[in-house]
Amino acid sequence: MLLVELTARMRKAGRHGLFARWSSQLPRAAEFARLLAVAGWSQPEVTRRRMTWRIGDWRLAFPDRDRVLARIAARGLNVRSLAELGPAGIADFQAQSAALIACGRAPEWSSAEGWLQAADPDVTVVLTDRTGAVAGWMVCVLQQPLGRWYIPQGWVVAEKVPLGWLVGGIASLCQRLEAKAGPDAILIAQPPAGIPGGMEQMLYKQFGSHTVATDFLFESQFSLRTDGSET
Repeated sequence: MLLVELTARMRKAGRHGLFARWSSQLPRAAEFARLLAVAGWSQPEVTRRRMTWRIGDWRLAFPDRDRVLARIAARGLNVRSLAELGPAGIADFQAQSAALIACGRAPEWSSAEGWLQAADPDVTVVLTDRTGAVAGWMVCVLQQPLGRWYIPQGWVVAEKVPLGWLVGGIASLCQRLEAKAGPDAILIAQPPAGIPGGMEQMLYKQFGSHTVATDFLFESQFSLRTDGSET
């Protein structure tokens, strides 16, 4: 009855569609998915794995972090925060990341543009090679009402992942976060699930056994258009 009422109100308000995202830990999650299916929503899909850590526990998962970072740096990785980049460096990063997305070396969803105003300048990091070419970025935001830090965006170009740059970037971010907020700070990430060699697989493989909590996020949508087009 609530879904019927919500759908009617949104259609009357001229909305084009409804979108739902919920946790695999939601009580009666399977029943909720079946309810949406009966109501004509799209087949629910697992889109993200959500992981939460106490930042001090990263040392348990990554005891040789300094040595590994030194080895990756020797391969050309340079990690700097937004604060270290300064206005000119941030502008250059924005231009280079936009170019990576435009040429298909990074997906559109990885764009940090909508997050830079909220990003913490001391913890958000940009990865470059020795020439200054941007090869990745990881945005970190303080979600004060929830008492946690959040990584909404992160990406490393494919050819640098086998060199350990993805691990190096996230480890550097965590070092900075622990220095700024202390070991009891809570960090959450919810990267897209199932991307080969992506952040989700790396984080879960390397650090999944040290999470405070982990779950999957499902998504489904319902079109309110009368012409049958997609939402």
